[in-house]
Amino acid sequence: MEWYHRNGPYEILLDGANIAFFGGGNQPVFRWGQVMRLWDVVAQRHPGKRMLLMLHRKHMNGPDARAPAVEAFLDRLQQQKAFYYTPHGSNDDWYWMYAAVRARHQGLLVSNDELRDHIFSLLRPKHFLKWKAHHIVHYTFTPFQHIPPQLIYPPAYTSCVQQLRNGTWMFPCAGGGD
Repeated sequence: MEWYHRNGPYEILLDGANIAFFGGGNQPVFRWGQVMRLWDVVAQRHPGKRMLLMLHRKHMNGPDARAPAVEAFLDRLQQQKAFYYTPHGSNDDWYWMYAAVRARHQGLLVSNDELRDHIFSLLRPKHFLKWKAHHIVHYTFTPFQHIPPQLIYPPAYTSCVQQLRNGTWMFPCAGGGD
């Protein structure tokens, strides 16, 4: 992750493959249009935040990657140092997870990946599950191009009962009441 150390940190990471394949069903198709639309929505909602699109190198070889709009989009991101593609033989998940953890408390990951395979591989997933609950922004697309993708942010507060260091218990409460 030498590249990341030279160019980071980033506050918002986008899981490019997850976004591109969203809604593909049994016939997954890589959709650059979804990546570009979601990038624009996130950038509008978070002006001034450093964003990074991460994607496996193999997706750069498809015919759609050579479309003029896609090439212009990727050129712009590369000039901004906002695009990183992972090398052959690597799982891109590990790269965006590393970058998301490096972003610490203010970091957000835009992905619908539930990370189940990573959770199952951990001996103690408690801290990872807490991180996941507070840092992953989910999204959805409609079939209508004129309607922008919707972002679903993690809740500002946990829904878990907590005990503070002084022994006080905190219980979540629905609504804006006491």
